[in-house]
Amino acid sequence: MKILITDLENVLTNDAGLESDAMDFLSGAHEKFFIVLLTNLPAKNTQERVKSLGITGVIDFVISAADYEMAKPDSRMINVLLAILNAETKKFGKNDMILIGDKPDRDIKLANNAGVQSIRVRRGKHAAQEPEYADEIAKVEVKSLADLIPILGITIKKEEPMGEKKARKKPQHKKSVK
Repeated sequence: MKILITDLENVLTNDAGLESDAMDFLSGAHEKFFIVLLTNLPAKNTQERVKSLGITGVIDFVISAADYEMAKPDSRMINVLLAILNAETKKFGKNDMILIGDKPDRDIKLANNAGVQSIRVRRGKHAAQEPEYADEIAKVEVKSLADLIPILGITIKKEEPMGEKKARKKPQHKKSVK
């Protein structure tokens, strides 16, 4: 199983709530990927937001750069995430990771500098933002999560509400990992 790391704002959500394609995307992706939210917001705030959006059943782990006194695009966050996930499983590497983001100078730069595959969803507040440097250019660029469904080989099922899916065992979130 691979790890799908995603940003929340402007990728999964907009000012009104979940993006129209987020429910199908997350539900299908959860069958194939271990889904991680990586954000600069404190993890507690993000976990509360995930709960209010009704997507807790398909988000396997939330990690906050702020909780580790870092901020995107600090690529050390990928090492922190790997250390947490591998503390129990010892089976993930950077080649197993895909990062989806909307901001070239934060999300995409983080992925590229960490050696992780980068995908940019060009929508929301930063849709018009152009990369300024080579490390801000995504390997793949799409306009929506729906565009990623065939690219990532995701199958969409409309059987059960996402909030009710059986969640996988979540790794322990230990702040001491640096």
